Formats: sequence, structure tokens, C-alpha cells
Amino acid sequence: FRTVADVCAISLFSGCSMIGESEKAIKKKEAENAIVTIDGESYSKERFSYYFYNEQDELLTKAGITDTASISKDFWQQKTDGKTALEIAKENALAAMVEDVLKYKKAINEGIKLTTSGVAILYSISLIYSFSCVPFISNGTRLIM
Repeated sequence: FRTVADVCAISLFSGCSMIGESEKAIKKKEAENAIVTIDGESYSKERFSYYFYNEQDELLTKAGITDTASISKDFWQQKTDGKTALEIAKENALAAMVEDVLKYKKAINEGIKLTTSGVAILYSISLIYSFSCVPFISNGTRLIM
């Protein structure tokens, strides 16, 4: 599954999640809405949100919560090792984002590119595993940072 995530990272940072926008427009948008800088490049809240939502889902799954109706009102404020679940989700999201940015940059430096056939493979994998590389808010249950 980690290989799927690696391919997803390459596609996410190559801009395939922002169909129709040029790389220059994407970078400008990222810089204007920057909330974090990694290795000299700015990244927006929208880009970070992809990782944050995945980390939220991960924490909910670890807690055995499978539907939004089961989330207690104080779940995100509960502490583990002195940190709230919300803080843990944000920290883990940032760590995952940094890892993917660095992998993406390494891939670019090594001449690895996501080809049209690579996009088709990624799409096929996403159908099999029922996930999307493009973040979305399904029904308003996500936290706003």
C-alpha cells in the first residue's frame, strides 16, 4: 500500500490534482495561500488538507470509529501523551507531507515522471482501493483548521 501512496504523492505534487492549471499558476496559488514552507517551496492549506484529512481518518480508524455518528463531541480534544487528537493529526499530516514533498523532489531530480500510462495505472489502483488522490469534503464532518 505504501507504493500506492508514493505514486499518489508524485501525482499530487506534480499538479494532477489541479487539472487545467499550469504549473506556474499552481505555484503562484500555493505561494499566495501558503501555510507551510518545505525545502524552500510554499504549500497551501488546500494541499495540507489532503494529508490532514487522511490523518483524521487514520486516528478515527485506530479508535474503532467507522461512522461520523460515532464520533464523540470531545474526541479531537482527548489527550494522548499530552497532545490532543487534533494536534496529533496535524503533526502527523505535516510529517507525511514533508516526506512526500522530499520524495517528489528526489523523483524529479532522478528524472522520474508520471506518464499518461502512469496516470491510468494510478486511476486503476484508486478504483481497486476506493480512494482518491484528490482531497474532498464528503459531508461536512471534517474539522476546519
